[in-house]
Amino acid sequence: MINELFTFLKENEVGTLEAVYTAFISAGSQKLTQKTLFPFAVEASDSTVEKEYVVEPDREQVLEDLVEHYARFSFYSVAAEVIASEHGARMTAMDLATRNAGDMIDRLTLEMNRARQASITKELLEIIAGAEAIQ
Repeated sequence: MINELFTFLKENEVGTLEAVYTAFISAGSQKLTQKTLFPFAVEASDSTVEKEYVVEPDREQVLEDLVEHYARFSFYSVAAEVIASEHGARMTAMDLATRNAGDMIDRLTLEMNRARQASITKELLEIIAGAEAIQ
């Protein structure tokens, strides 16, 4: 897929490439983010001294390789943010589910104990009433 995007970018079929994703802030918080991956901004140098460098194989090839590496890193960065956000959201959801299950178990245990106690009390009253009826 990335190679296809590079082909589209090289052939000028795509002018802008943007990513919309959930950025990881914390385990309980993610933020919807939009990031422009291409074209990217390059700050101009303040240097007034022009220096000539020998670049091999050639400047165009080096620039093309750098742009490709930048794009791959940008995709990797977005993917890492998305995966971290998903794991954080899943961890939070599982923690809440565990707490809710614990609360439900406590409630059901209390109801069961009350029902058992009511049954025991009813049996005792029946025994006492039967013993008084015999006397």
